[in-house]
Amino acid sequence: MSALYKVLLFIGLCISAFAYLSAKSDDFRYQLIKKVLDQYERPFTMIDVGACDGYYSLRAAQDYNDSVFVMLEGDAIPSLFGTRLHEICMLNHDLHNIIFLKRAVEIADIQRLGECEHFDVVLALNVMDRVEKDWRTFLDSIINLGEHIFIETSDKEIKGDLTRCGAILIASMHNRRKSWLFLFKRKKEYLRRRTWLSVYSFSSCYIESSFSDKKLIKSMPDVTNKNIASDWLPGINLLTFKMYSGAYPATITLQKAADKIKNVLHSDWRPYNMIIQGDRLALIDFYDPRREGKETKFTPKRAVLLKLMDVWLAMTNTKSIESFYLHKFL
Repeated sequence: MSALYKVLLFIGLCISAFAYLSAKSDDFRYQLIKKVLDQYERPFTMIDVGACDGYYSLRAAQDYNDSVFVMLEGDAIPSLFGTRLHEICMLNHDLHNIIFLKRAVEIADIQRLGECEHFDVVLALNVMDRVEKDWRTFLDSIINLGEHIFIETSDKEIKGDLTRCGAILIASMHNRRKSWLFLFKRKKEYLRRRTWLSVYSFSSCYIESSFSDKKLIKSMPDVTNKNIASDWLPGINLLTFKMYSGAYPATITLQKAADKIKNVLHSDWRPYNMIIQGDRLALIDFYDPRREGKETKFTPKRAVLLKLMDVWLAMTNTKSIESFYLHKFL
């Protein structure tokens, strides 16, 4: 039995019989997902949309500790999945590579997420069944999140659509009801927004991704006649985390993480150039020719930015987060 289910039993969130039966089918799914994860020779990012108890992400986080696992789940009465998953994340504090976004699954949010983030692996297991209207738009938004998309559904119409669009049926499940698990493969080469709050555009940035390597290729014809390539780091943008109701890691953890990178030589030390990788923050965009020669370490200006970061990271209201960001960091 995995550490996750031991935790669930310990805090009384499920009974042992249910945990045993659920763990058996969950393990079967996980082994199918793991076949794809095992092909990566580099750190990767996985998102679980409608993660429920977070079994797959938490288990994978143990098996692939250099990769990052994002869980998305909200509360829906009477099943408070989001609150429960938040508690589970806190109990699994020994995992340093997990992220929890506590918000109900909505089409508009998933669409925006796909426009500004790039996931190597996407799990959408029975989450399609939560959307009764416009499920085709929802399906498109799920597929646009990344490159290897696992979709499980018990809906025959959705099953037919997945088959027609080229998804591979990898398993038929027979738990409380029959469902089908598909794997959809695609190349996602562009982002349409630099960050969650950037305008929608046809980007001049190209993503080159394989199982062994992942790079961001920038074209800046107005500055240089050469393309600029940089390694793609696992995780999501810190601004995405805040705008998407990021609940774990906790504020104090992220404040400490920001403090740890305050002395890194960089020309634009701001939230939009930070990637959250669990309880760590990493800086990106080191090689911007427009800011060549402006690199600094810890300065009085950065000290002010660090204090502003502490305030911003503690905010929980989305409108306040957006307003503060636009007025203080841009």
